[in-house]
Amino acid sequence: MPRIVGGPRAEKEGQVELEGWLEVYQALSLAADAKERSYWTAFLGFLLASSLLALAMAFLFLAYSLPEKQALKTALGALGLCVGIGWWTSQRQLAREVAAWSSLLRGLEGEFAGAEFHRLLFKLQQGTQACIPGSDWKCGDWHPTVAQFPRLCQVGARFTLELLPLVFSLAWAASIAASWLA
Repeated sequence: MPRIVGGPRAEKEGQVELEGWLEVYQALSLAADAKERSYWTAFLGFLLASSLLALAMAFLFLAYSLPEKQALKTALGALGLCVGIGWWTSQRQLAREVAAWSSLLRGLEGEFAGAEFHRLLFKLQQGTQACIPGSDWKCGDWHPTVAQFPRLCQVGARFTLELLPLVFSLAWAASIAASWLA
């Protein structure tokens, strides 16, 4: 007796396999989201800490009659330098983790037809064109359009995120030197 391919049993097995893939995708998506959230939380936390230290340093530079002014400026500069170096190292590590998780998601999206959430974001960040479905209303219907970030925005954002901790660290080192030279 010939075996029937694609019967109810095969449909059920395919549905179970699809549910398994969707669970894996959801778990990877949640992990990547947590990594990205920690990246931005660390960025904003270190930026806030450096800004508060910069305000305290500005106050010390404007203060005229503090006897321990030079020691306080040196201590704040050293603390700011430590914060800047910590910021730089943590941002590099978190950026690598975010890139790894996003790469896993893009790879998994290659297994599904039509599901390209992280691939589209990656394409936009790399400067290539990406179709965003349902983004333009024409003649009573949604039509996909091509979206692309300008090259200056891509390069500017990437350099700002990577160089801001180094700029703060160099500024703190310069403030330490200025406190001893002045």
